[in-house]
Amino acid sequence: MSRLLLFGALALSCFSSASSGPLPDTPSSSSELPPLHANHLFNAIHSSMRQFGSSLHHNGMSFFISTVPAGTHFYHGRGTADPVEGLEWLAFEPEHALFFANPRRPPPPPPHKDPRPPPPPPPPASDQIVFGHAPPDEDPSQTGYLHTYVTKHPLRLLYLDGMSAAKSEKGTLDTQDYVLARAERGSWGERERATEMCERARNEWRGGIDGILRMEAGFEIILCSFEEHVTPLRITAAARSDQGNGEERWSWIQAITARYHGIGGGRVQLDYDDFVSAYSFPDAELFAAGQLPRLNATSNHTLKEILAQVDRLATRPTSFDHQQATTAARHDWQAVTDMIVARHGPRLAHLTSPSIAKSSPSVLKETLDRFMRPFIDYSARDVGAETQRCTDEYIPADWPHNQASMAIRAVSYRICSTIASLSAAETVDVSSALKTIAELKEWLAWTTWKQCTGCTDDEACIVPMWPFGSKEDHERPSCANQTTLGDHQGYWDGPFRRPRRPGPP
Repeated sequence: MSRLLLFGALALSCFSSASSGPLPDTPSSSSELPPLHANHLFNAIHSSMRQFGSSLHHNGMSFFISTVPAGTHFYHGRGTADPVEGLEWLAFEPEHALFFANPRRPPPPPPHKDPRPPPPPPPPASDQIVFGHAPPDEDPSQTGYLHTYVTKHPLRLLYLDGMSAAKSEKGTLDTQDYVLARAERGSWGERERATEMCERARNEWRGGIDGILRMEAGFEIILCSFEEHVTPLRITAAARSDQGNGEERWSWIQAITARYHGIGGGRVQLDYDDFVSAYSFPDAELFAAGQLPRLNATSNHTLKEILAQVDRLATRPTSFDHQQATTAARHDWQAVTDMIVARHGPRLAHLTSPSIAKSSPSVLKETLDRFMRPFIDYSARDVGAETQRCTDEYIPADWPHNQASMAIRAVSYRICSTIASLSAAETVDVSSALKTIAELKEWLAWTTWKQCTGCTDDEACIVPMWPFGSKEDHERPSCANQTTLGDHQGYWDGPFRRPRRPGPP
């Protein structure tokens, strides 16, 4: 029996006798069993295209079709004023791109003057040093350039959720290296990874995907063809500065933390009615090595099944076509998760607060009753009916029955069934009830409970955003300013610098 079929039983041990009305095993309006990983699917929807939630749930396991409207501005930093051709990266924020606006070194001397092979060419923007001092032999008179591009037409992108652009060994790249590109290349090799995904977009997906949408410390697009999809708007010389400069880093942090709870401006629309997630595959071994989901223990057979579904997704029309890209998707399931989190999140946090832990059974009972009061018919208590009313409160009745609706309903049901059972009890054991609610909170793992409070205007709430962040930031995000940002390191693998390319043999 699935864990989610035991929703009602989770709370039954916490009260001595319940009122009339049996608690259903599953949401009554669902014709199928709820997803095994309903909580993770719910969080994937809730955190999608949000820097804060995607940084904490950084090992993304899901694939969404996304649409970017025509006329949207994007940014690219490089060492030349020549417009980009072919495959390259675009940033949503100019401060993100400025970190790659590095001067290009002069070419090596002609080979006939030196018997040694010339050094390798400059690395592409994706593989350049992210932090650290500029090489000492660089000409200070040289400069990099900030390119601003505008989309010629609506873009159709494949969005990989989580922090899928983080060059890390923690699993952030799993959906690319085990599903899309099917090659274990370590945390670097970005150019090769991007090339393989764009080849799949051109061939297997028959040109139905224009690029890949990902996130690191900021959202980015791997655009498969600049000439086809964007037009240069302006190309400006960037200020000559040290990449390790604290002011430059802080400007980047300020830009991306402004997008903690949404990319803004209608710049991206996701199709939630049909998306692919490894969480939906029963045979996927996602938690074999610990609490972070990984794909490295999943069989090749299951990985191929996931890829087949991604191929299907990439080659079918979205529920909102390119001409409608400036309007919201017809069924915004993320908005539904927002309603559920906004209502239940603070109440569940209060129920696990120290003040409630020290309270009497009667105070806890009153608090539980207030939670369920809008859903109770006090003339005839019925815990099953109360649970169903609570479960259905924010789920539109005429919206389709699909993966998103099933996951959201399953999560809503678990919350409501737990609290309804406790509220319906004649007497409540405080210790047992609070343990059940704490387990519910742990299962939900909502990132809103980790939001900082009290940050001043010159501070930002810091979570691990590659390449920033400490281990403490993942457990308890805290406020930092330009001066203290340097203390927030150590969460990701290795130093901030990309290992230098080996010289010729």
